[in-house]
Amino acid sequence: MSTKLNQSSYGVYYQAYVSTETTSQQQAKLIVEPTLGLHRTQAEATLGAFNQTLATDAKWTEFFWGSRFKYNFDSPWNLAAEFTVGTENTTVAHAYLGYRIPVFHRNFNLRAGYRYFEQDHKSNNFHWDVRQQGPVIGINLPIF
Repeated sequence: MSTKLNQSSYGVYYQAYVSTETTSQQQAKLIVEPTLGLHRTQAEATLGAFNQTLATDAKWTEFFWGSRFKYNFDSPWNLAAEFTVGTENTTVAHAYLGYRIPVFHRNFNLRAGYRYFEQDHKSNNFHWDVRQQGPVIGINLPIF
C-alpha cells in the first residue's frame, strides 16, 4: 500500500493590524494578517497484493481563509502562527519560534516550530482522510 500527496497553497494577506508599539529594532511588536487563497491537492493511493494492483487518485482545488499572527520581541527572537480553514474540510495550523539574522540589509528569519495538517475530501468513490503533524524547520527571507 502506498499513498502520495502533493498539496500547494497560493494566497494573499493583508496587514489588518500593526501595533504602534515597536521593538528596539523599530519593528512592530504585533502584526495580524487575514489571509485567503486556494489549496491545490493531488492525492494518489495504491494497494497491491498477490500480483494485483488497485489504484485511485483525485485532484481538487479549494478556497481557504484564515489569519497569520506575528509577534516581535525586543531581541532577534519572534513568534509566528497561522491558521487556515478550507471549503473542502482542510485545516492547517503552524506555530514557529524564529530568530532574525541581518543579511544584506534584510532579516533572514530562521524558524523552528510545529505544523498540523488535516484534510477530509470525498468525491465519487474516493475518500481522502489524512492527518499529518510534526516539527518543522525553515528559513524566511522577505523579498519586498
